[in-house]
Order: sequence, then structure tokens, then C-alpha cells
Amino acid sequence: ASGHSNKGVARELGISAETVKWHLKQLYEKLQVKGRIQAVNQAREWRLLS
Repeated sequence: ASGHSNKGVARELGISAETVKWHLKQLYEKLQVKGRIQAVNQAREWRLLS
């Protein structure tokens, strides 16, 4: 979400930072990565993002 922190993303979406953290954890597991940059790169490699 445009380089925002978990708090910034939470504020934008109207959810808690803990909820953002939980969703990121789930995403990282599915993409088999350990961080945001790796997640974006993996999603691009798998053509989930353009």
C-alpha cells in the first residue's frame, strides 16, 4: 500500500494494525517469502501483479 507502515495501511483501510499484520503473515506464507519486497517480487514472478 504505497510504502505505508502497518499502522498506515490499517488507518487507510479502517482496520487494526494487528489485522494488517495477520493478513501479511498469511500472504507471506502463501508466497513462501519473508517480507514485503520479496512478496511483491514473488507476486510479479507468478504474474499475480503486473
